Formats: sequence, structure tokens, C-alpha cells
Amino acid sequence: MPEDELTFTATSGTGSFPLGTTFTWNNAPDGSMHTITTGPAGILQMRLEVTLLGGCSQVFLHAYEVWERPRVSIAPNFAELCPDGSITLVPTVTGGQPLYTYLWGPGNVTTPTLTVDANSGPTDAIFLRVTDDNGCV
Repeated sequence: MPEDELTFTATSGTGSFPLGTTFTWNNAPDGSMHTITTGPAGILQMRLEVTLLGGCSQVFLHAYEVWERPRVSIAPNFAELCPDGSITLVPTVTGGQPLYTYLWGPGNVTTPTLTVDANSGPTDAIFLRVTDDNGCV
């Protein structure tokens, strides 16, 4: 479940809003900027009601999309590496938007799998960063 922040900003086509203007975002009073924590993936809607000091108000609806993040598991999930041996780590990616890019570290290896050699140095700090076609990590 994505949990990033998203900021909405109300702007006036004629400059700044008059003094005393209030802004209500999805029934929550706030200023001309409103920040939310994103929820589940999908197409959602933000409702903004702008009310002038005299009571005149207008409602604006804005649809936005929260993309699903890719989920990754790596096999084998636990392996012992024998002296002079090697093992290949294979990720399985679900969710997100294919095509995926891979970044294994340390070393900045960009292949979908990673072969680890016992003679190539420490193997306890290997990590994988998968990015989908939408830029979600």
C-alpha cells in the first residue's frame, strides 16, 4: 500500500484569493495548500470547497491516481554460501507496472538476477531496489 505524501494547491486565475477566503478539502478545513498521505492504489477524488468571506462558495473536484508499488520476493530467501561456491539470487516481482528495472547493491548491478561468489567479498549487505515503469519503488 503506497504511503507517500501528496500536496494539492488551490490557485486563483486572477491572482491571490481575497482575504477571508476559506478552503475545505474533503470536508477538512485547511489553507490554500493541503497535504495528504496517499492511501490504497486506485483512482481517487479530492473535493475542494472555496468560500469567500461573504459566503459565496464553489466546489471543485479533482480525480487523481495512486499507483500500486511493486512487491518483491527473492529466492532463495535463506542460503548458505560454501567456500569457493556461488549462488544466484532470483527476484519475483508482482504488482506495480511492468517493465521493471533492477539495482543490486553494493556494486550497482542492473541485471534481473545476481550471482554471488563466495570469493568476491562480504555478502551480508546485499540489497535490491526494483523500480516499475511508473517510477514506483
